[in-house]
Amino acid sequence: MDKFLQRIQEQRFDSGYSLLGLFLLVFITYSSQAVLQAFNADDIIQSQYPSDALTFLAQGRWGYYLVYAKLQQALPSPLVSTFLGCCLLIASAYLAASLLGFKKQYQLYLFVLIGSVSLYYGKLFSFDSTRLAYPLGNFFAVLGLVACVRGSRSLLLVGLLSMSIAPAFYPASTELAATLFLALFLVSLSRGFEPVSFKRLLLVGGALLASLLVYLLLTKGLYRVTGWVMGSRADIDLLAMFSRYNEVLCLFSEHSWPFHSFEQCQKPQFKGHLGKFEKVSMAAVFLAFNAAFIVRYWCRSQGMYIVLFLAVQLLMLLAPFALIFASKNSVFPIRSLYSVPYIYGFYLVALLGELLGYQKRILNGVALVFMLVGCTWVLSAMIDVSNKSFRDYKTSQRNLFAVNRVILDIERVLSAEGRGRETYVPMVLVNDKPRLGGVLHIPWSRERVYHLLDPRYQAASGAERKRVLKAISEKPVWPAEGSIYMDQNTLVVVISR
Repeated sequence: MDKFLQRIQEQRFDSGYSLLGLFLLVFITYSSQAVLQAFNADDIIQSQYPSDALTFLAQGRWGYYLVYAKLQQALPSPLVSTFLGCCLLIASAYLAASLLGFKKQYQLYLFVLIGSVSLYYGKLFSFDSTRLAYPLGNFFAVLGLVACVRGSRSLLLVGLLSMSIAPAFYPASTELAATLFLALFLVSLSRGFEPVSFKRLLLVGGALLASLLVYLLLTKGLYRVTGWVMGSRADIDLLAMFSRYNEVLCLFSEHSWPFHSFEQCQKPQFKGHLGKFEKVSMAAVFLAFNAAFIVRYWCRSQGMYIVLFLAVQLLMLLAPFALIFASKNSVFPIRSLYSVPYIYGFYLVALLGELLGYQKRILNGVALVFMLVGCTWVLSAMIDVSNKSFRDYKTSQRNLFAVNRVILDIERVLSAEGRGRETYVPMVLVNDKPRLGGVLHIPWSRERVYHLLDPRYQAASGAERKRVLKAISEKPVWPAEGSIYMDQNTLVVVISR
């Protein structure tokens, strides 16, 4: 065992076959989403109505808009975007690992894989339009952070600009940069602020905060020139940290520090996805990491370092959802918390370096156990993402088969009405208590599913929909006779009420 661990420590990262191995593992994780196409509400609309991509602009995500609407022409290009997205995920994690001083092969493998392979990305990439744009935002954020830490004054400006455009692809990229910055602070603290000085860290922290201001100014100027319009979802509320206390507590306890769940957090919008093994092993890594470094500072009589160490850790655990403190948006999707695996990847790799540094047999044994824990995290995440992809695919197929069955009855009704050859049929679908989940009951997508399978069917206008719903009375639900009928020129289908 000792010889095995010594060999691992001596082995440096080989950028050839090692990168290929990392890419294969990451690509295998997310390729099922590209092969097993599962249409959610956004996919149904964006693939048919490219103009819907303007909603990205309303959220301030003009980089996202340029990549998906212009470069990809509002089409998902599944395998290509997944391939490029995986390359960007690995590149971002590799830059982050090198920034944190993880240079040995086992360190890079564990950190890159734990950060890149997670169900958070699995949830994120279940949206077809995100697989290229969002990793690109992460790459710009991490690249900018590296430039600010290691570069001269000119590179500091380049890094500031790079971090400033990252939120235009996805705002959570800034949270990733903040998480990695705080992890770097802990690394520098453990080394007596060498090679990154305390002054340099303050400068980089200021640049990170300034990048948000530059992004706002750049976005406002760009929108004024182009005529693009910002929506309410991009509004800022500096008092949100007080009004959203309960949401912050739930995100923290369910994701960043998932060891105790409060009763009020047992809701789908907060619920984490970790099993008992993951929670227990993450708690063990967290406690061992803190014990190892606190003991070191205590033995050196560095009491202030302990206080600073714990304070920075608290900020790091809040960083994956830090934008909630200034966001007016009523929803904070948990899929944007993909910085959380980076935290525990950092804990694990830093702990391994500390344990192996003592070169004691018992600590080497503990380190080997934690290595196996890290490998299990990656394997578990790969299985979870793959299973989620297949479940989404089955749900999507059930929805499409159900729509096909309804279309057969619609055809009979249209034929009886003498409308079988019409090329345009405005439609109102009533499905308030869905039997199937997914896109069939979401108000902005349910009629669009029918249009996907038959272009004749179009969602009726808002005014027409209101008129039809007022007159629906006690109509039976499908498949009963009379559940599909014509109201003037509008087709009405009552699936559930």
